[in-house]
Amino acid sequence: MLRNDLIVLLSQYDNDTVTVDVRGIMIDIESVGTDRDSLVLHLHRDDVHSVMQNAARKSRDPK
Repeated sequence: MLRNDLIVLLSQYDNDTVTVDVRGIMIDIESVGTDRDSLVLHLHRDDVHSVMQNAARKSRDPK
């Protein structure tokens, strides 16, 4: 997605929490920055850690 498209989409809502969906788990975006001319979404560290642990468990036990 291009940066301008994201900004237009986000600007439709006032002060709503912004999240990303990782394998069906919603992770809060802590902050937004830039790096190497790209928009960077900084995710909530504990949420990301939890998603990674769940994914690892599921890959070991694919029931």
